[in-house]
Amino acid sequence: MEDYASAEGTVWTRGYSDDYWNDSVSPLFFELLGDQLTQIVNVELNAIMGYSKPSDKLDQLLLLHRSHVYFNLEVLKRKVEYEIPPMLRNDDILNYFEDGDGPYGKETMKKQPFHMSKRVLAEIRVMLYDRNGSITKTASAYDKWSRKQFQPFASQFN
Repeated sequence: MEDYASAEGTVWTRGYSDDYWNDSVSPLFFELLGDQLTQIVNVELNAIMGYSKPSDKLDQLLLLHRSHVYFNLEVLKRKVEYEIPPMLRNDDILNYFEDGDGPYGKETMKKQPFHMSKRVLAEIRVMLYDRNGSITKTASAYDKWSRKQFQPFASQFN
């Protein structure tokens, strides 16, 4: 896993992004997709779930460096704290972090506290702010969208 520390002190990793973007990425492709992922998956979702107040350190999810995409390790650390109870923090999750017990090490992530009350509150907030985003409705909402929007679009290419 390759990590990169920026001048601002943010630590970036390819450990997560290589699962999705393992080839070289052009600046145009990164700008088109990266901004959408950052805004929708990170900034808007965190606001809906009440996880964090807007801040530069946690709002920047992705970085393009030498044609490779890097993820902000602080954002991944927060996801572990808020969304993954300790008993579910297996090697599939922990392999995105470096070995050892440094600030972003596997041992540190195993021991991170889990904020159960914030997680429960987050699910309630999702049900209020995004009715189709609740844990019990996401799959059916996606299936409905896929049948209505995606499948007709994809059939044009057959």
